[in-house]
Amino acid sequence: MATTLCLALGTNHVVTSVAFSPDGNYIVSGSWDKSVRVWNSATGVELQQLNGHTNIVTSVAFSPDGNYIVSGSFDNSVCVWNSATGVKLQQLNGQINNVVSIQSPNIQEASSPSAKEGSSDQTLSTTLID
Repeated sequence: MATTLCLALGTNHVVTSVAFSPDGNYIVSGSWDKSVRVWNSATGVELQQLNGHTNIVTSVAFSPDGNYIVSGSFDNSVCVWNSATGVKLQQLNGQINNVVSIQSPNIQEASSPSAKEGSSDQTLSTTLID
């Protein structure tokens, strides 16, 4: 029997992307309000708001170890965040057009932290995170 979890995330803007942390304790969301937010998955309480994008956040993901959050935006950038502190570690500005998809590597690919991104400029790239 399936169980449905439905949380009312406390934002007044369209939520464009959500992802669970590897341990299932957190949810990260991206929104039209240009923010990345981290939520407690059991209670729905907002824990952090990560600001740094200048346009709609279209895609979010956790790293396989849960230590990083990666976000893509219509501001043509990808941001890498420390998931525990919310500090922006890197902003990658290599796209000509909107970043529409972010994918964290699977466990087998996780020897080096990286992010895969797709863009409306018809490119796909993989970025190694230092």
